[in-house]
Amino acid sequence: LTRYSFGYSLPARQITFTDGPNGTHLADVEFDIAAFDSDDRRLTGLSQTVKASLSQPTFQKDVDGGQPIRFTQQIDLPPGQLFIRVGVLDPTTNKVGTIELPLKVSK
Repeated sequence: LTRYSFGYSLPARQITFTDGPNGTHLADVEFDIAAFDSDDRRLTGLSQTVKASLSQPTFQKDVDGGQPIRFTQQIDLPPGQLFIRVGVLDPTTNKVGTIELPLKVSK
């Protein structure tokens, strides 16, 4: 297996934040990645939820200021011609973004 890192960067203003205690702003974002072979069989996958809790000053600086939310996932992939499917979900609004990438992993 070969370990790959996938880096995400999404505009914070595209994520829905709800009001939390003490003036905080809360959000959950789900990051999913799966590897499929050429016969569309799922070989491996990973799903992670990131919980954000931002203070009012950080919220204003990051979200209102246009800063992105960054996240990295690492996944071990077998050799061969693969198709990587990546998805990001904002469960508060059910907004989703996906992409499929071909990837040849060397032996």
